[in-house]
Amino acid sequence: MEITKDEIASIIDWLGGKFTKDPDKDQEARSALAKALRHWPPDRTILLVLADLLDPNLSDIGLRLLLKRSQGAVRTMDRLKVAKIIRHERNAGKQMKAAVGIAMDRCGVSRSKALEAHKEHLSFLERWAPKMKALREI
Repeated sequence: MEITKDEIASIIDWLGGKFTKDPDKDQEARSALAKALRHWPPDRTILLVLADLLDPNLSDIGLRLLLKRSQGAVRTMDRLKVAKIIRHERNAGKQMKAAVGIAMDRCGVSRSKALEAHKEHLSFLERWAPKMKALREI
């Protein structure tokens, strides 16, 4: 699958910010970029333009490549943090109910979510927490 000169021009225009108000051309250019990156060897012009957008030393260009995740379900809690708090409190001698209550208060989660997070990460924490300082600290 060969990349055409029109596709390369479209990609460079898109990277230059020309298609912000034309969603059809925007999508075509993005598809062309994906195709160009999958094709080997990649077009040198596209690689140079991408490198210029990514290089923090070239601030005079005025553009930055920004990767954004599309809108979707947002994870509202740090499940590992909840599990770490419960484990820490249990190791400090607290009963499970009290440890879960502390995690609920600190992280603003329900009891069922806290217990679910604890169950999910329990074996991981038991295995790795003694060896990793970041997992021992709260």
